[in-house]
Amino acid sequence: MPNDPSFVDYVLDQLRGVKAVSARPMFGGHGLYSGGTIFGVMDDGRVYLKVSDATRPDFEARGMGPFEYAPGKRIKTYYELPEDIIENPDEFAAWANKAIAAKRAGEAKKGAKKPATKKPAAKKTTRK
Repeated sequence: MPNDPSFVDYVLDQLRGVKAVSARPMFGGHGLYSGGTIFGVMDDGRVYLKVSDATRPDFEARGMGPFEYAPGKRIKTYYELPEDIIENPDEFAAWANKAIAAKRAGEAKKGAKKPATKKPAAKKTTRK
C-alpha cells in the first residue's frame, strides 16, 4: 500500500534535525535520503532504518524486526523504527544519523574490498 502523502510530510518534518533530508518514491513506498545517501525506507505507514552489527541490537531490544516487503520476504539490513522514536524529533534524528553512518560505513567497506581494476581490452578478431 502506498504511503499517504501526509505521512511522508510528517516524517520529513520530524527529521528536520537531519542534514539535507528528503524522500523519494520507490517501489510503492519512499526512500529516505540524506544528501545522496539512502538511510531509510517508508512503507505502509512505517519507517525502517539502515542497521549495522552495532545498531541492530538497539532495534531488537525494542522488539523491532527487519523490513518485510512481502510475506516471508525480508531485507535484514533495514529494521522498523519504534513509533515513539518517530514521535520525538530529537531521538528520531539521533537514530537516523546512526543509520546514515551505518550506510556510509557499509559503502566504504564495500569500496575497500573491491579495488578498481580495468578489464583487459578485448581482442579484435577479423574475418578474412
